[in-house]
Amino acid sequence: MTESGPSLNMSQRTVLQYLSLTEWKLAHRLPIRAGDMMLSRLAHLGWIELRGENHLTEIRLTEAGRKQCGGRPHHPPAVSRGRRRKGNEREQSV
Repeated sequence: MTESGPSLNMSQRTVLQYLSLTEWKLAHRLPIRAGDMMLSRLAHLGWIELRGENHLTEIRLTEAGRKQCGGRPHHPPAVSRGRRRKGNEREQSV
């Protein structure tokens, strides 16, 4: 723990970045293995909410968890709608 409160390790940060403030996600579908101990610690710190049991356990990010994670939750990058250049094309300057 630091003076400002507990800090995140890499596994905890990965879990928090995957979660959303509005959607419940199944705990067994997380991108990394998150055991009962990690989930209960994150819930005890108020960074996630838990509901359900065993393989039906669902989790959701709280506002405190979003702030601890450093801002917005992780979202996959948006797909570019612009024209893609082929490897042999070059930009022409006017």
